[in-house]
Amino acid sequence: MSLRWTDDREKRAHMVEAVATARRHTRAEDIAGRRSSSQRASAGLSRSTDGFTLIEVMVAVTVVTFGALGIFSLGNATIKGNAFAREMTIATDVTRSWVERVRADALLWRTAGPGGLAFTTYLNNAPPVAAVGAPSEWLAPTPPEGVVESFAYDYHGFPTAIADNMRYCTHLRYEWVFPGEALRVSVRTYWHRTSRGVDDAISNRALFPNCGRGAEAAVTDNLAQTLAGGVSQLHAVHSSIIVRRGRP
Repeated sequence: MSLRWTDDREKRAHMVEAVATARRHTRAEDIAGRRSSSQRASAGLSRSTDGFTLIEVMVAVTVVTFGALGIFSLGNATIKGNAFAREMTIATDVTRSWVERVRADALLWRTAGPGGLAFTTYLNNAPPVAAVGAPSEWLAPTPPEGVVESFAYDYHGFPTAIADNMRYCTHLRYEWVFPGEALRVSVRTYWHRTSRGVDDAISNRALFPNCGRGAEAAVTDNLAQTLAGGVSQLHAVHSSIIVRRGRP
């Protein structure tokens, strides 16, 4: 009886020792695994904090530089486009106002014959009735005294009589469609090109002082350079209207 009890006690002792040994091995393996993971993380962190190579830095700087140049070029082109659109809008408004002014002036055309246009303000510059199909030269219209009308306009599109402020200029040309009955009036408004410091020869505002009054033919020749494939120093907006003699 005592021998069997002794054997059982030895077996239990062996089992307890085996369990304790297994636990110690498992704990040692866990500690070793955590140490290995910590070492790998430390190694990766040290590699990630080493920085960039010179080639990588040069490539990055090159990409950023070209991107910045593209943005600056786009901004410059946008500014130029907006400025030209503003000039075109003002010139178009000036041309439209002169078309309406000619239309209103035609209301005074009531009499047939060579002297029928004598009572008008701007149509009386038309060529003789016999000259059918032959347009006149471009002329700067002469507004009557005492009215706020002008063939010259300032930077903001307001009429002006000061030569230094003249930015937009209007000329008229006449051509008979039906002798003594219907007259085509062409209107052009021109302004000097703006080079913004690129080419001062293009942006020469002193080229036609006083809106080219008395030098309308030279303005026409300058504008014709663009049609011939050259470079004109002027921009222009054109329009036309046909007016008829009213009933007496």
